[in-house]
Amino acid sequence: MVDEVDIFDWSSFDVFELEERTSGHSLRFVFRLLLERCGLVGLVDTVRLDSFLGELERLYSVGGNPYHTHLHAADVVATAATMLKVDAGLFSAFRDWELLSLAIACAGHDVGHQG
Repeated sequence: MVDEVDIFDWSSFDVFELEERTSGHSLRFVFRLLLERCGLVGLVDTVRLDSFLGELERLYSVGGNPYHTHLHAADVVATAATMLKVDAGLFSAFRDWELLSLAIACAGHDVGHQG
């Protein structure tokens, strides 16, 4: 079940399996899960967030780069989440808006990257 996904555990997180379970929306799912688990959902309008994430997923499909895809971005978001969990000092060093900015940067870091 998708509800059982733990983006904070490298040993069990499988972005390819998640991609199948979410019908091709792993980036959207991982991003929202990170916001929920970090208590950041209240910082954003969820309707606009879904629209933004949908547009990111679409933009990653432009150009046909086989590596710089929304799936790769989902994996980067999950990796950042894991790193934050592993080092509690790192997590507590960020303010909420900085965590949100980090998640956005991870989600969109390769949009338009053709290399």
